[in-house]
Amino acid sequence: MNPLLRFRMVLLLWILLAACLPALCAGQDQATFVPDVGWDGGAQRNTLLVHTVEVPSEDDQLPQAGTEAQGAVQDPTKLSLPFPDEAAGQGEMVPGGSKELGGLPNSLEGEEEEGCQDWALSGSVSQIASAMRALGVDLLQEIETDDNRGNSILSPLSISLALAHLALGAANQTQRHLLEVLHMESVPCLHQALRGVTQHLHRTALSIAGRLFLEKGFPIKEKFLEASQRFYGAKPALLSGNSQADLEAINRWVEEATNGQISTMLTELPPNVVMVLLNAVYFRGFWKTKFNPLLTEPSLFHLDEESAVSVEMMKERDFPLSWFRTESLEAEVAKFPFKGNTSFVAIVPSLHLRKNFSQVLSEVLQLDLEMFPKERSTMVKMPKLHLEDHVDLSGALTRLGLGELFSAPDLRHITEGPLVVSSIQHRAALELAEAGVQAAAATSVIAFRSISAFSLDQPFIFMITEDITGIPLFLGTVRNPSPGAAREKTGQDHLNEKKVLPVDHKLHLWKPEASCRPCARYKHQAPPALRTPPCGLAGEQAAGEGPTMKHLMVLLGLAALAVSGQSQDVSPASSPQELDPAREAGQQEEEEDPFYKSPVNKLAAAVSNFGYALFRQQSGQTPSANVLLSPFSVATALSALSLGAGERTEDVISRALFYDMLDKANLHSTYKELLGSIGAPSKGLKSVSRLVMEKKLRMRMAFVNELEKSYGFRPRVLSGNTRADLQEINQWVQQRTGGKVVRFLGEIPAGLSILLLGAASFKGQWATRFDPKLTKPQDFHLDEDRSTRVPMMSAPRAILKYGFDSELNCKIAQLPLAGGLSIMFFLPETPTQNFTLIEESLTAEFVHDIDKQLKTVQAALSVPRLRLVAETRLGEVLQEMRLQALFSTPNLGKISAKALRLSHAHHKVALELGEDGASAVFASETEAARLNFPIVYTLDRPFLFVLYDNDTGTLLFIGKILEPQQA
Repeated sequence: MNPLLRFRMVLLLWILLAACLPALCAGQDQATFVPDVGWDGGAQRNTLLVHTVEVPSEDDQLPQAGTEAQGAVQDPTKLSLPFPDEAAGQGEMVPGGSKELGGLPNSLEGEEEEGCQDWALSGSVSQIASAMRALGVDLLQEIETDDNRGNSILSPLSISLALAHLALGAANQTQRHLLEVLHMESVPCLHQALRGVTQHLHRTALSIAGRLFLEKGFPIKEKFLEASQRFYGAKPALLSGNSQADLEAINRWVEEATNGQISTMLTELPPNVVMVLLNAVYFRGFWKTKFNPLLTEPSLFHLDEESAVSVEMMKERDFPLSWFRTESLEAEVAKFPFKGNTSFVAIVPSLHLRKNFSQVLSEVLQLDLEMFPKERSTMVKMPKLHLEDHVDLSGALTRLGLGELFSAPDLRHITEGPLVVSSIQHRAALELAEAGVQAAAATSVIAFRSISAFSLDQPFIFMITEDITGIPLFLGTVRNPSPGAAREKTGQDHLNEKKVLPVDHKLHLWKPEASCRPCARYKHQAPPALRTPPCGLAGEQAAGEGPTMKHLMVLLGLAALAVSGQSQDVSPASSPQELDPAREAGQQEEEEDPFYKSPVNKLAAAVSNFGYALFRQQSGQTPSANVLLSPFSVATALSALSLGAGERTEDVISRALFYDMLDKANLHSTYKELLGSIGAPSKGLKSVSRLVMEKKLRMRMAFVNELEKSYGFRPRVLSGNTRADLQEINQWVQQRTGGKVVRFLGEIPAGLSILLLGAASFKGQWATRFDPKLTKPQDFHLDEDRSTRVPMMSAPRAILKYGFDSELNCKIAQLPLAGGLSIMFFLPETPTQNFTLIEESLTAEFVHDIDKQLKTVQAALSVPRLRLVAETRLGEVLQEMRLQALFSTPNLGKISAKALRLSHAHHKVALELGEDGASAVFASETEAARLNFPIVYTLDRPFLFVLYDNDTGTLLFIGKILEPQQA
């Protein structure tokens, strides 16, 4: 080989895929890197080697040095390097020593360096963790200089391992600069220390793998190969010289090493590549406390004060969370634990703060993050994420002082010929999701207790850390969880309002004097990015200057998979592979509320959760108006529509209706049973649903027959006579609602394809009637300054179920109705209190738990007489609830051969609650708890109510009443 030939080294530091997936693989064993990569380079098959300790057999022999260049290896893939436990610190500087740190001195040939033989991990791990955090902050600050930067995902661990691996082959100034940028210049026995760290991390949910792809005949030094494999687990493999085959081999290795999370690492190989160094980090964590997928629903993520995007938001009302607010830094910090001594740390800067994220992170990391407070029950909102990030770190590292890597580095310990790093690439992905296999009832906890609130519904910073060592595995910023989504304009009234309420961890019942300060309101804005333009690469070789260089690529692959755990009370020391799925499944079964073991009740919970989600969406769109819905009629129409849907469209409807956890085979027959229970004449409810089809549509009879069989109605096809069609629809609704819902439609909508019709009426009877003689006009306080007179029904000695929730800051009362129904009122302490936190709390499970927790008491009760009618066009709201596909190009081929779509959704309800009751007097005082203070419950200010069926838990009506007389 021409001795003047210089080799260009492309250090494509591909710190790949931080794919953090909580809950996609719940219950599976953690991944390990032992795939057979199966790449043939001249009949040579190579196997991926992980950073795990392997004790060699006595037959293992070190290869002899090659003859092509001094210290070089002709065929490096034939090395068989042992991992002796006593291989301590070869080639590393000890304090006071004289050898080059990270070089390859004679110690690799048998001479052990003084001081490293007795090296212990505990002596350096805190330095290493601190250094990796500092490097992460440095890089985050540099990449934030890009005006167009959005979300960022880095792995300080993998970047540090890659640069330290490079330092292993560096000398003199290049070596010193690498260690300075790493903040590891004072770490003794560095490579041995990093090897110890990776061995420790392998006992968690993390795996690290390395591979060296080499051009055949490239004169790499044997000592570097040995040290690379010894300390960084990088086993050699040959490049074939065929660019396409080599590209496929590299991509295949990365895909397997990242468990399929990165399928295409490279799209092309630069010419003259002589060496490719790969490193893969794969993490799969199990949430210690899982998220309930039934509670996940669309919600706004606020990008700034004026815009937001809709995202899928995971929610839990009683999440055991350790978090604090630091007033000095104006940020909230929370720690979400995984099983196996790893955590997801979220940092949410205050919305008015004008610091960039790297500044906030730097200041937060100066705190003692080991001193998190005790976990407390917290209402949590976290967006589901699937983000990808690709950044060239060459510019950032140049600005940090490593420009020489890209011009004339001293890498003499890799090869005799000069090597040049051409670029350092980082590719990553982050995914956060909830569990996909557990039903809601299995995870219910006592819902009626004081909770705090922590919401990731604005730009935030995150870290995934190993708790024992403090090593930062991944670090990033989330500015927009849904970059492709359309931005929505939000004004002051539409900003998400985060509640920070005092928490005393007590269950407050029958305590009228209890109060908590009003909710603090925060506006949402993302901290601005710095405007500094990125530097260009330093030291680019001028065209025609010197001989042609060849390339060496260093690819670092990262994959982090975080999946939801199956149990909430597994010891933190337990790693995923130690979990017993059978034991966990049994535990979940034991925790399941018997109420939800019935298929009908499970279906009712799903339909009700759809109803609560529908209510939240509608309430958010009309914050200053009454809201009255009967979600059951809407859910019934949607469920009926799914009979005519293809597989994908059916899945869209199923997700919106929270059918994910139900038995799909018996779904419609179970719904028929639920309809029979809800429609019992004794309940007094009239709920109707219908599908109105475009004119003269020819429908498939199989759909029509199944619809009538399961849901009890036939679809209505328009005749083309607008007046006759309108009259028929309105008469049908009026007749089926007992004459309470009149003039359902004012006109036949233009462009109708499918109209979803939902209507309901209810003239309720209390279990115990109110005395009409006591009904008198009273003030209903609209706010602190305005009031209106309403007819107020009164019962001085009413028996009801009652409680006070200090976190929701409201009094809760439940009153029985005739026919096995109940109504639950949520009465805020002040007329102007925002309803957001109450609305966010509402789920079928929460209401069911409250029903069990409230105490029966005697109270002076006053309730306004209610006669309400509400008409709502739900098309826009439904499109915000995972149902956009129904309004665009759904597959409804089981209905008709003609292409159809849901074009309109109309809803109208009437509700009346007067003095009528099934019995004349309230029950005896002996049935109520004896209290030493009087209870007064007066609905004389805005309130929220839910009306539900006791037997199944089905939500029948839900309302937000800001003004009782408002039509």
